[in-house]
Amino acid sequence: WFGGKLKAGFSSACGGSVPASKLCQLPNGTPPPGPRGKAGRRSAVRPVLTPMSSLGLPGGSALDQSGTRACEVEMLIRAHACFVKACSLGGVRLVLGMVQARLQKYLEAGDFHLLVRLYIGLRSYSEMQEIVGLLIKHNRFESLLQRQTYLDEAEVGNLRVALYTYLQTYHPDDEDMLTMLLMRFRMYREIAEHWERDALKRLRNVRHNKPGSVIPELLDVMQRLIDAAINYTKDKCHVYASRCQQMAALVGLQIQAPETRFLELDDREVTQLMLYRGSFEDARIVALAYNRNNLSHWIGPLYQQVICAGNFRYLEDYLRTYPASSALFTEMQQRFKADEKRLAHAAAMKKLLSYLDDDMWLKYEICRELDFADLAAEVASTTPGFQYFEALRLTR
Repeated sequence: WFGGKLKAGFSSACGGSVPASKLCQLPNGTPPPGPRGKAGRRSAVRPVLTPMSSLGLPGGSALDQSGTRACEVEMLIRAHACFVKACSLGGVRLVLGMVQARLQKYLEAGDFHLLVRLYIGLRSYSEMQEIVGLLIKHNRFESLLQRQTYLDEAEVGNLRVALYTYLQTYHPDDEDMLTMLLMRFRMYREIAEHWERDALKRLRNVRHNKPGSVIPELLDVMQRLIDAAINYTKDKCHVYASRCQQMAALVGLQIQAPETRFLELDDREVTQLMLYRGSFEDARIVALAYNRNNLSHWIGPLYQQVICAGNFRYLEDYLRTYPASSALFTEMQQRFKADEKRLAHAAAMKKLLSYLDDDMWLKYEICRELDFADLAAEVASTTPGFQYFEALRLTR
């Protein structure tokens, strides 16, 4: 079946000028035997594609030779497909070997479109990486990125992965080619990963410099992180997009306040910065970038800024961003009880409790625990039904 199809297809493509006996023959040049040998068993016949130069193809003008080479390519692609269907590894290796032997000829003739056709038509991307290298060497890589209407969606995905893997392996620093590939196939997540990786690399390169001396570099890093976040969002990778946005905000904060170091901090430095940074928005940017955004991470800065420093603007900004949970006030109560200077901070603590009007019972309990008798009495007198519920609570 393969021999017949191969003969018919190639003979038709070449105008019927090729003898059918030359298209499929044994390695020793003899015509193939019948389907069975003398013992009635099938003979081990291996169809071999004859070198194209020995087929007596018509070749006069350059146009004829170009058409001949195009016929070769199509026959090689179809032969490869037949061997794949027949699960013949030997046949597949044979065709791939013939292709590799002809690459230089197509290259010398300037038939770059045939190289593209072979690479995409054979679909043996790993074995045919040499074609990609030749196209890149001759500045024809973009020809691989042209829309191929005969490829289905799955095969386009395989081509995309093969080219991306090749560039990452052999040309990891060629940003132009990588960007061209990613944009052509709309590989938004890979684009985002590229921008993020490049931004972090640039950030590491300037971490030992004074922030004020590398403002242009930091602006470039911030823009790359923003681009990464945009592309992550296009691919619905919202967690990664948020991470890039938080890092971009931290770089922007470093640009705005070059006298303070915000980048590349260890845990102890992050804790100290959050404790003594008087702006809640600045502290929140630091907390998000370094993944220290739990309530336990905020108790120390809140106590330092609100109770010790009397910075109630800090508390108001916090409560506009996070809920005023009962755990927050309970933790502040415990921190106040352990404070050696609690007498000096008593007024600030009482003012803090004024933000707890939504839970008068918890406020009353904290006042009793901290010996704020005057504030406890005020709560008892201003809360409707307090005496009744307090008596009911005590009888249980």
